[in-house]
Amino acid sequence: MNNVNTKLEEIAASIVQYWSEHKPKIDIGLYTGAFGMLMFLSYYNRYFEKKKYQQVTDDIFEHCCEQICNGIYYAPFCGGLSGILYGLHHLNECGFIDVDLTDVDKGYSDFLASNIKNYSTSNGFDFMHEATGIAIYLLQYGHSSDLDVVSDYVKLLDSAAQYGNGTVKWMSDVNPDRKMLYNISMSHGMSSISIFLSQCMEKGIESQICNKLLTGVVQYILQQEIDATKYGSYFPFTSLESDKPIKSRLAWCYGDLGIAIAIWSAGVALNNNQWKAKAIEVMEYAADRRELESNMVMDAGLCHGTAGIAQFFKRMHYNTKDDKFLSANEFWVKETLNMAIWGEEGAAGFKTWKGDKRIDNYNFLTGVAGIGLALIASQGDDSFSTWDKVLLLS
Repeated sequence: MNNVNTKLEEIAASIVQYWSEHKPKIDIGLYTGAFGMLMFLSYYNRYFEKKKYQQVTDDIFEHCCEQICNGIYYAPFCGGLSGILYGLHHLNECGFIDVDLTDVDKGYSDFLASNIKNYSTSNGFDFMHEATGIAIYLLQYGHSSDLDVVSDYVKLLDSAAQYGNGTVKWMSDVNPDRKMLYNISMSHGMSSISIFLSQCMEKGIESQICNKLLTGVVQYILQQEIDATKYGSYFPFTSLESDKPIKSRLAWCYGDLGIAIAIWSAGVALNNNQWKAKAIEVMEYAADRRELESNMVMDAGLCHGTAGIAQFFKRMHYNTKDDKFLSANEFWVKETLNMAIWGEEGAAGFKTWKGDKRIDNYNFLTGVAGIGLALIASQGDDSFSTWDKVLLLS
């Protein structure tokens, strides 16, 4: 068995043990809790073609369904209802489960619509914690009435947008100081809004408005470019209006990787080869950024660690067939394995960097469930990377 498969066995065993010991205290969020563990175990069982942990997988699934039926009244994508339902639909699509979600979707439809409206009234356009993530769920899996809500959200984005010099931008307050600022990041800023608009274009939702908004926001993002030869990245953390032109980290949450995927997605949606070429240029530069400390890579998680970086390059290899991206994926997979230095003190040897300390973490976004999914993706065909749609990579 290769080193990746050995580590996958350890990750699965650690999640199963953690579940058995802490089940009542684990939330069911997609990024933050049980549902991310369910997603990993589903892919794990298929990858190894065995049912070693099927009973635990079924137990987590039944627990999540029970919580949904009891009522979940926190809507955002990261840890709330929209992400959980998105994950359920994804598992259905992949054939991991076979559940009719029609009544569940309809039962929560008004609640999700009201949350989109409430967040939008105060510039709450954040993907993870506010309106955009909810809208992405309704766009991808909603019924006809839900698509009307998505259409209304596009119009709200239009009315809230700041237009000028061929650009479109929005302010955001999801930052430690709660200051309003212009943020081009994937996790909380305009890159995720851009991807939402690209998805709307592909589905024919308010195409004229989306075309205008998408063109404008990509133009704004491109105007934030800094001198990579001087600073070490193509883009700053948030924007040149909000930050000094300093190097941004190599990560999903902030920096070049998420921005490049957003530009690529917009290029595909609007058939703009210049944007696609720019995205490849940024990713090719990122493929050579292999020094961990200078790129602020502190752990192995998907959000801002080695596994997330690996999956970006895996996805871009599928998008472009460029072997440079495959080589970068292989490098970051090795670095992911190298992060598992904590032995029995960690979760399968991993610990997540949090503030000034390292902690055990089993969830999807920053813990071993996500690490495991990226490791599976590195060894399998593209069917083992479909989960990255929940990170907006596909």
